[in-house]
Amino acid sequence: MESNMNEEMKKIDKCAPEDCSSCGADCSSRINLDDKIIQITTDDGEQIDCLIMLKYVMESKDYIAVMPLKNNPEGDIYLFRMIKNRTELENIEDEDEYERAAEAFGIEMEKAQQQK
Repeated sequence: MESNMNEEMKKIDKCAPEDCSSCGADCSSRINLDDKIIQITTDDGEQIDCLIMLKYVMESKDYIAVMPLKNNPEGDIYLFRMIKNRTELENIEDEDEYERAAEAFGIEMEKAQQQK
């Protein structure tokens, strides 16, 4: 399964971890993994509701795949690395890591489909 990530989604607004209150952002990079839908913010400030498709581990790192719920006719899926005890999202900047994460996502989705 091929995953696409547009340039706007590659960066999430982030607070300085040592002082979140100083940046004035709405902590859009913080997530609650118990939720089925999370909200992410693009570089231009647009907030997008996304369905959590899958949480998985690859190479001892935690990843998450999300799909925007609106204005997504092609069904794009965005992949992020989870950090800070799995409460924040981080962009996958390295292309090789992103490709491995996308391949691992495809494998995990196939396994999930087979278990149904």
